[in-house]
Amino acid sequence: MLPLMRDKPQVRPGPPLRYSGEVSSPEPAVVPRQTLIVGLMGNLLEWYDFGLYGYFAPLIAERFFPAQAPDAALVSTFGIFALGFLMRPIGSVVFGHFGDKIGRRGTLAASVLLMAMSTGLLGALPTYQQVGILAPILLTVLRLLQGLAIGGEYTGSMTFLLEHAPPSKRGRVGSWVVCSTVAGILSGSAMAALLTRLLPGSAWGWRVPFLLGALLGIVGLYIRLRIAETPEFLAVRRSGAIVKFPLLEALRHYRCEILTAASLTALQAAAFYLIFVYFPTYLSTERRFPRGSALILNTFGMGLLCILIPVLGTVSDRFGRRPQQIVGTVAYLVLAYPLFLVFSRGGFVACFFAHSAFAVIHSAICSPIPAMFVEMFPTRVRYSSVSLAFNIALAFFGGSAPLIANWLIRSTRNLAAPGFYLILSAGVTLAALLAVRETHGQGQN
Repeated sequence: MLPLMRDKPQVRPGPPLRYSGEVSSPEPAVVPRQTLIVGLMGNLLEWYDFGLYGYFAPLIAERFFPAQAPDAALVSTFGIFALGFLMRPIGSVVFGHFGDKIGRRGTLAASVLLMAMSTGLLGALPTYQQVGILAPILLTVLRLLQGLAIGGEYTGSMTFLLEHAPPSKRGRVGSWVVCSTVAGILSGSAMAALLTRLLPGSAWGWRVPFLLGALLGIVGLYIRLRIAETPEFLAVRRSGAIVKFPLLEALRHYRCEILTAASLTALQAAAFYLIFVYFPTYLSTERRFPRGSALILNTFGMGLLCILIPVLGTVSDRFGRRPQQIVGTVAYLVLAYPLFLVFSRGGFVACFFAHSAFAVIHSAICSPIPAMFVEMFPTRVRYSSVSLAFNIALAFFGGSAPLIANWLIRSTRNLAAPGFYLILSAGVTLAALLAVRETHGQGQN
C-alpha cells in the first residue's frame, strides 16, 4: 500500500532555515485571459506534434520499415513510439531543474522550440528506400528529441497556469490544461482523418501535418515569450528560497508524494494512449475498418472528452478531487474489458457508443489531476516533482501501451485483450487513491 499523504504535506523534517523566507504571493482573483490562452496554446501545439506519430504509425511503418513483414513493421514503429516516452523522464529532469531554478516561462519556451525543430525534421525525413538503414535511425533520434521536449511541456504548462490561478479555481483551470492536451492530439487526429480523405494513397501527404506542426510551434514560441512569470515563482525568487538542486530536494523530502502521483497517473496514461491514440490503428489493422472511419470515430470521442473535462474539473473544485477519481477508476475496472469486447466485435455504431462511454469515464479521472498534483508539492520543487512523477508513469504505462496491446492481441489471439492492461493500470491507480487523502484546500506555497 502506498504511504498516506499527510494533511499538511508541506511540513517536513530537516533543516527549515533554507526555506524560511519563502512566502506566498496574494491570491489572484482570476487567471488573466491572455495568460490562460497563451499557456494553453503552447501545450496544444506540442501535443499536436507529438500525437501525429501515433496516428500515422501504419504509413510510417510502410516507409521506414518496408523490408519487414507488416506486423513486425508496425511493432517496430510502436517500439519507437515507446522510446519517445522513455525520454520523457529525462526531459522532466532537465526541464524541471531549469523550471524551478530560472523560471517557468523561459523553460516552456525552450520546450516548444525543441518540439518544433524535431517535428519539422521528422516531416522532412528521407524514407528507407532513399537512404536505407539511416532512415529508421534518424526517425528514432527525432522521436527521442520529441520525447525530451514533451517531458517538460505538459507538467510545465500545468504548473505555470495553476500558479497563476486562485486555489478555489484550480480544478477548473487545471482541467483546461488537460483539455488543451486532448485538443492538440484531437487536432492531429482530425488532420490525419482529413488527409486520409483528401490524399488517399499519397506518398507524401503524411509529411504535411508534421511540417505544419513545426510552423505552428514557432508561433507558439513567439507568444510564450510575451507572457509574465508566475506570481508564486517570483515570490520564491524574491525570498531567496530557490533550491540549488530542486530534484534532489524533492527526492529527499517528497519521495512518497512522487510515488503516489506517479501511481495516480498510471490509469490516465494507459487509458489515454490505448483509447485515443492507438484506437484508430487498432480498428484499421485488427478489425479492417476503413482508416478514415476509424479516425472519425476517434475524433468524435476526443471532442466529447474536450467538452466534459472542464465541466468535471469545475465539479472537483466543489466536491473534491479524490471522490470523482475513485468513481472513474472503478468504472474502468468494471467496464474496460466489456467495452473492448464491443471494439473487437461491433460495427461502426456499436464502436461509437463504446468509445463515447470511455470518453465519459476518462474525463472523470483526468480532469482533477493537474490541481491535485500542484496541491501536493511546494513551489520551490513543484516543477521537478510533478514532471518526474507524471513522466515516469507516462513512460511505463502510456508510451508502452500500444506495444503491450499489440503483444497481448498476438499472444492471446483475443482482440479484447487490451482491456486487461486497462484493468491492471486501474488497480494501480485505485491503490493510490485509497491511500492518498483529499488535496482540495491543501495547496502549498
